[in-house]
Amino acid sequence: MEILKQVVGIDVSKAELICCLGTLQTDQNCTFSSVKMFPNTLKGFSDLVQWAEELKSASEMAIVYVMEATGVYYEGLAFYLASQSYDLAVMLPNKVKHYAKSLNQKSKESLKPGLDTLPERDPPAAPSQAFP
Repeated sequence: MEILKQVVGIDVSKAELICCLGTLQTDQNCTFSSVKMFPNTLKGFSDLVQWAEELKSASEMAIVYVMEATGVYYEGLAFYLASQSYDLAVMLPNKVKHYAKSLNQKSKESLKPGLDTLPERDPPAAPSQAFP
């Protein structure tokens, strides 16, 4: 299968970065790495990038790093990734929450980091009754 997208979802807190690499294949199958934690420091940022590069598929497709805008805690990582010319997306927390609701998730925490950027929504169910 060909890889369509590779995303590192990052849950950012004051002290640490909780990361998971997800891939989306042409058959719409999603696969995820195990979760890895890094300190929210410059050394942690470089370790995160090195980890992601080691895990990424053999394809030349770039990894997109995705995180929520959590106060000021995400800024150091976002500036680091941007300065190194990595693809980066910073999501507003309310957008992630509403997207999780659209997938019938109880809360955004039930999504794996990065999952909110991978799957396509299922089409709405057909009405169970015909309406005149």
